[in-house]
Amino acid sequence: MKFLDEFFNSVLEKCTTNYKNKIINIQFETSLFLVHYFAQKNKKALFVYKNEKVSHDAYNLLKRSSKIDSEEGFNFLLYPAWDILFGERLSPSFRIISQRIIAQKKDAPLISSVKAILSPKEDNFQRFFLKKNIEIDREELINLLSKNYTRKSLCELPGDFAVRGMLLDVFPFYSEDPIRLIFSDNTISAIKYFNPEDQRTIKEVDSFNLIVIEALKFLPDEKEKIRKFFNALSKEERDIISEEIKNIENDINFSGIENYLYFKNDLQFILDDFDTIFFVDKDQVQSEATRLLQEIEKLRSFQIENKIYVKMPSFVYKLIGNPENLATKDFNLDERFKIIDFNTELIKPLSKEVKTAPLLPRGRPEDVKNTLNWYLNANYTVEISMNHIPDYLKDLENTQLIFSERNYPAGIEILGINKEITKKYSIKENLIIFTSQEFSTKQTKEKITRHKNISSLQELQYNDLVVHTDHGIGRFIGLKLMNFTKIQREYAQILYKDGDILYIPVEEFTRLSKYIGPDDAELSSLRSNDWTSKKKRAKDFAEKIAHEIVFIEASRRNVQRPIYSNSKNPTIEELELKESFGYEETPDQERAIEDVFIDMSKPYPMDRLIVADAGFGKTEIAIRAAYRAVLASRQVALLAPTTLLADQHYRTFKNRFDPLGVRVEVLSRISRSGNKNKILEDLKENKIDIIIGTHSLLSKGIKFKNLGLLIIDEEQKFGVMQKEQFKKLRTELDVLSLSATPIPRTLNMALSGLRDISTIFTPPKNRMPIRTIVSPFKDTIVREAILRELDRGGQIFVVDARISNLNNLKEKIESIVGNVSCAVLHGQKSPQEISTTLERFLNKEIDLLISTAILESGLDIPEVNTIIINNADLFGLSELYQLRGRVGRSFKQGYAYFLYSSDKKITEDAKRRLQTIQMNSALVSGFNISLKDMEIRGTGNVLGTEQHGHMENIGVELFTEMIAEELARIKGTAKEFTRVRAEIELYIDKNYINEEGLRIDLYKRLQRVDSEEELFSLQEEIEDRFGKMPKELSNLFLLTLIKLKATKIGIKELSILKDSIKIAPNTTNFLEKIKKNGFFVKSTKEEIVVRPTSPIDSLGFAISILSSLSS
Repeated sequence: MKFLDEFFNSVLEKCTTNYKNKIINIQFETSLFLVHYFAQKNKKALFVYKNEKVSHDAYNLLKRSSKIDSEEGFNFLLYPAWDILFGERLSPSFRIISQRIIAQKKDAPLISSVKAILSPKEDNFQRFFLKKNIEIDREELINLLSKNYTRKSLCELPGDFAVRGMLLDVFPFYSEDPIRLIFSDNTISAIKYFNPEDQRTIKEVDSFNLIVIEALKFLPDEKEKIRKFFNALSKEERDIISEEIKNIENDINFSGIENYLYFKNDLQFILDDFDTIFFVDKDQVQSEATRLLQEIEKLRSFQIENKIYVKMPSFVYKLIGNPENLATKDFNLDERFKIIDFNTELIKPLSKEVKTAPLLPRGRPEDVKNTLNWYLNANYTVEISMNHIPDYLKDLENTQLIFSERNYPAGIEILGINKEITKKYSIKENLIIFTSQEFSTKQTKEKITRHKNISSLQELQYNDLVVHTDHGIGRFIGLKLMNFTKIQREYAQILYKDGDILYIPVEEFTRLSKYIGPDDAELSSLRSNDWTSKKKRAKDFAEKIAHEIVFIEASRRNVQRPIYSNSKNPTIEELELKESFGYEETPDQERAIEDVFIDMSKPYPMDRLIVADAGFGKTEIAIRAAYRAVLASRQVALLAPTTLLADQHYRTFKNRFDPLGVRVEVLSRISRSGNKNKILEDLKENKIDIIIGTHSLLSKGIKFKNLGLLIIDEEQKFGVMQKEQFKKLRTELDVLSLSATPIPRTLNMALSGLRDISTIFTPPKNRMPIRTIVSPFKDTIVREAILRELDRGGQIFVVDARISNLNNLKEKIESIVGNVSCAVLHGQKSPQEISTTLERFLNKEIDLLISTAILESGLDIPEVNTIIINNADLFGLSELYQLRGRVGRSFKQGYAYFLYSSDKKITEDAKRRLQTIQMNSALVSGFNISLKDMEIRGTGNVLGTEQHGHMENIGVELFTEMIAEELARIKGTAKEFTRVRAEIELYIDKNYINEEGLRIDLYKRLQRVDSEEELFSLQEEIEDRFGKMPKELSNLFLLTLIKLKATKIGIKELSILKDSIKIAPNTTNFLEKIKKNGFFVKSTKEEIVVRPTSPIDSLGFAISILSSLSS
């Protein structure tokens, strides 16, 4: 069938010739087809949608469609709008600017919005075409990068860059993966993409386009225009912007400098680059343009009225002229552009009838084949458009069945017919076309790059508190290369009480850990036994905890219950639930699901903790576990600490399980009382599969018929009594706990010996770091924050610490913003009020919800991407972090405002909390915040209540390591390595790895390697990340290999001297083997001394001896 190809080829021809320099009005569905065809032909065209939401919807539909059948995808790009209000004293983010710059230079269709085209094109950037073997000034490139990238020790997130010796790592905002440039002087010798999780190479490439955004600067004549504008203002107005004018004169960039773009001589807009332009629904585009221009005027009036800015001419006027009063005059597209209608001019001549086709059935191949045969028997011509035709269709023999690889965009109807968007379409009376979407239940899937939290010592900074197992708490004051024994080694310098400094050699770095606890902890004294006493008390208690853990584990294993399924993989029924998830599981999620399924396949109860940052996908793990239990005819109870969170889970679970015939109910304070008795009765009779509620589900009056799985969300927020109940239930039921309080990786490693833990470090794809603003409360900040969110069709959370402030805050916001729908929500309202308010907010009848911190966990609404926390100084750090996690859960940029009163003095701790939340805005920053929270307010209740004092005395990490060591001793899994000494230089040159934290971490990793395979893998990783090893580090790897070999054959001590090797203990077996191999041997009762017969490398000699002993 060539009908569609011929038709659309003629459409493209007309669009690019007959209607050149005119704007074509089309409908949404039609636009998707046209983007698709322009992309296939590599033709430029601009598609302008109403707003960012609609343009992103179109982009995601097309992206999904193109990636189903094509690995490479199609050549179309998103041209996003600035993530600020026009006239706001903020600058757009580097991420948005980078995306816009990349899109400007491509010969491809652009998907954009009204707001995006009203912003001028960016020209303040440099494009570096980096190629192997070209020369480039490396230092100049580093200086340029530092202006809009953040220098880190590791390059892990978009916007990071790292410098290590002759390696330069950059993670551009527009790239799927970071890039590594390997230099030889100023020549690029290699270019590699690498995985930000493990820092290992993905692939090597010949070239890369690097964009570096430069400061916005003005030419002398442009500055003169700005001076004239400034001088014409009143003195009061000049005072408002005088600092900005000085910065412009001195070529200093500042936030909001884009407001002066009107004064640029040659301001260009994206419309100037295209001959073929489509407005997607002209009326909506015009309405949105008018609204945006009126908003500019409203914001400007507010700024002038409140004396916070001056009447600045907007750069938008350069595009659309300078009308006298945009607030009352509609923006008339027809007056400014020549617009033709696509349907009238191009579609009407088409005499083919367009209509909807019935859906193909989901599920078994036989059902699909039967439906297709029905169409064929009814004399339809059926075209199946897919790259990979399923085998089960190939045996259908019919001349009216056509297989093609036309790549029609799935998920849409064609030709602008105003009907609900479907996943199929038909053309003419007897032709039906099905796309690949018809043969898969998969929803939008996005590949997600995984980012892993790094160990605490990697981030060790000068003056940080550390703990040495033998000497106690001190301050790290740097690494130092020293030669105490005429051999250079690197030592950690630790400052102790009374100014004493202890030098810790690299061999003892495993005994060193970062202190997690209050940062005003007292330093230990090297001159007293105080540390020894504290450590002994902690060790005694650690042993007690270890024995309790072993007892609970043994009790669990004594309880026999039928296994749910013996497979770690999903069953056929579970695959249907998996398909409804809508996203591709991250690697961490897949591992966590597998962990849970393995636990549920055992004959004794599960006890697993899922730890993840806010919004990283814990709930999905619980959903999969719940379904496995339901399929085994077991009931599931999910406990949440708050009514709001219980209600949120109910909506999520019900939405996912209703299509599968699984009954989900909720019991909470806002449940309808008439339903409660019915629910309790049905629960007792096994008519309810999943029940969700607060801790009241554990009360004696609630009876289950066959409860199998207990899911506990945010266990740390329950009270002591509930936690004791949980401890008892762990020996009887399968228990899955979820926690959004991130645990630092080093602590997690220690805790993993205490209970089964799965950690999700991976942020979802397209999740952006939340813009975090800490400021005194100002009317203009609140107004701009709210208007920006409303401008993009979103909703807003406003939070205050006190219920008594909420109504006053509502009145204040209504007076500042004007036409905004607000509602107040708090725990003292009646259940009916809470339920009604939530329902209205979810239905978008309310723009702005004002509440207490009950929002901290519970409301997960993708449309809410701005949160304003008033009196932020009154909240704890973890509360602030969890509140910030309520926004930024979609593709949109999230904003979090932490405001405090300028009329009162805030405490030092509050200042530190606000500084920490502002400094840690990266997607994986929850782990840093968790550490900092422990430093500010103490370790709290990581493992329970009693151990709090012990953890603060010796540090969380050392305390948990004590428990893990005792557990290993009890279980008989403890491993003792050979003690190895060597008279050779062993250290990591700072020119090879400059960051002290990374060097310490590598020393510790080397000492903890417990297999030769792991050692070789680490060596490969280090050389991949940092380049060829210097000799001293290579020696360290060789020494580690010797330690592993010596341990394997039972040697307790091994000394590698310049002229001999000493082995202890002396055994007959060792002695005979060494003599047999012709080595010169001298032995004593305690040791064997072996000397080479000729000069030889001492490490190589040691390896040859060990090889002879292991033979």
